[in-house]
Amino acid sequence: MKVCLVYPNLPPVVDGVGEYTCHLAGELAAQGVEVTVISGPVPEGAGKVCPVPGNVRLGRTIHRWGVRGLGRLLRAIRETECDVVALQYTPYAYARCGLGVGVALLPHILRVRLPCKVAVALHEPWIPFQGGPGRMLVAGWQRLATGYMVGACHRVIVTTEKRRRQLQRLMFPMGGNVSVVPVSSNIPVVECDRAAARAHLGVGDGETLFAIFGMSHRHRDYEAVYRCLRTLIAEGHACRLVNIGKIASPGRLQALCRLEKELGLEGYVSWTGFCDAETVSRSLQAADVAVMPERFGISTRQTTLMAALSHALPVVAWRGPETDPVLERSGAIVFVGAGDEEGLTAAMRAAVLDPDVRNSMGARGRELFEEHFSWPRVAGLTLKVLERL
Repeated sequence: MKVCLVYPNLPPVVDGVGEYTCHLAGELAAQGVEVTVISGPVPEGAGKVCPVPGNVRLGRTIHRWGVRGLGRLLRAIRETECDVVALQYTPYAYARCGLGVGVALLPHILRVRLPCKVAVALHEPWIPFQGGPGRMLVAGWQRLATGYMVGACHRVIVTTEKRRRQLQRLMFPMGGNVSVVPVSSNIPVVECDRAAARAHLGVGDGETLFAIFGMSHRHRDYEAVYRCLRTLIAEGHACRLVNIGKIASPGRLQALCRLEKELGLEGYVSWTGFCDAETVSRSLQAADVAVMPERFGISTRQTTLMAALSHALPVVAWRGPETDPVLERSGAIVFVGAGDEEGLTAAMRAAVLDPDVRNSMGARGRELFEEHFSWPRVAGLTLKVLERL
């Protein structure tokens, strides 16, 4: 089978879906698929694009992803002579304003002009209906554009069960055309001197290090974790927190720094900022517990969760409407109802007091990852979906 993966941003551009696309391409190729990746340009001097094995081919570079660039994109896809085109979709990757018309038209044009089948993987198809009038209009447009786009696709892939239900019941009753394929981890496990990694983060002997991994968006309830950490420190527990990942905005950082000062947490909370995959892996291995305060609950669309599980790092997390049954049934994650700060404090306290429980949780998490979310598993599920076209 010949598969063409399409996504504008590949490494070294910082884009989680771009990293996902590279990993998926490499694993599909390892399973015998002829893979071509079509993407946009790389900033000058940024380094090698798409660090995947040599048996993955890079197609023609696309500089425009709007309507005016459709002709070049169509020619690039035709040159691959692929059996299936698999679009990786988030609206802001194809248009900075999130209102991409060209990508919404692309599946319809492909079905008319080329003999290949068309699939789309919806990673983040739309933003929620929140904020001012402009944001509400964008959210509505993105839903209309997604509906128009998937209406021309032979198969739609989503990353969570909730998203599948949304597409089938609320918007696009497409029956068996929607398949769930979870994400995997974009952070390979590297060799690590754990003592040195902990010392680098300022962790003392006997201290428990909690970690939050991911961009500091407002949908992550850092404030709740800070308050829980303050409670544990006030009880006399030796613990601290490291925030691993890119800071969403200066305003967000300033607000959290003010909260640190108000709660007396100065010296107990650190930030790594954006760092490469190797540094992230060492930081995760230095930590004792991952805390995932997603306001809508953790789910199988989060590569940050998969990174923690793959590193055998115990996870304490909010349970919410986004949380998938496979995670709840696993017994590998300590769940607390979203917003329950007393429950979160109790779960974090238990992790501090019992290292054996932490080790057991980490081992179960790693088993869960290997069974359901490893790259061979995710690529295999993707291939099964594409082979049914």
